[in-house]
Amino acid sequence: MLTVVLAAVVAGCGGGGSDSLTHAQWVDRADAACKRAGEAIVKRAWADDLRSLQTLSSDAVSDVRRAMTEIRRLPRPPGSANRVQPFMATVGDLDRVFDDLLRATTAMDTVDLRRIAGRLGAKLSAVEVSARGAGLRWCAQHDEGRWVPDGIRAPLLAEELARLDRTFPRLTHSSPSALRRLADELSAVQAELARLDAPAWADGEMAAFVAAIAEYSSVADDFADRAVAGRSRPGPRFVRASAAVGRTHNRLTRALGAASVGVAEAVPDEEA
Repeated sequence: MLTVVLAAVVAGCGGGGSDSLTHAQWVDRADAACKRAGEAIVKRAWADDLRSLQTLSSDAVSDVRRAMTEIRRLPRPPGSANRVQPFMATVGDLDRVFDDLLRATTAMDTVDLRRIAGRLGAKLSAVEVSARGAGLRWCAQHDEGRWVPDGIRAPLLAEELARLDRTFPRLTHSSPSALRRLADELSAVQAELARLDAPAWADGEMAAFVAAIAEYSSVADDFADRAVAGRSRPGPRFVRASAAVGRTHNRLTRALGAASVGVAEAVPDEEA
């Protein structure tokens, strides 16, 4: 999806040429260039991990830029500046984001990819509006501002979840201090998840997973209070809460349709 949509979007950059075109002819040829790029990309399928995202993004951007070159060569219709020029300008704004995307996917920089997904979504939404204003019927008319970033977020979240699995807090003793420590560590996990974005198709599963961790943390905290007072120890309620975390986690990973490749998290640039 990520790469399918990229091609549909960027293929609009108008340019010179000597032969005259009507606006309708320009639209037909621009849409055709977008469609050719999109069809080339859709054959490569969906990125299911960060390695395939790396390859598919590179190939998609090449297809998109080829379409951009084709459209730049189209003669601009007389009197169409108010319609065509805004589209070309917003498409031009994408070029730097694509460079950043290629750099981040090559480096498998998970921190930067989170930022780029958001930036890319905003740029694509602007292109969608300008393409509609230019009368285009195929270019950038597939909800790109939402699906392209989601195509990045799926393998990225799979990576983040795998990293979380490796450090997920576990109860090693039923003492009050151990239960309190577990509750605190689970709260930290919730804060970590809050900075991550799930793709739209896994929003419900992500919400259920976060809610299950919140309930598990609350149960651990409650049992810590009870243990201090000598009233009870972890029992069936605690086991059910723990099991719900595992169950919702598994549903989320299945819904993502993406897997981890074991990438180490990049160190954030504090000045960025």
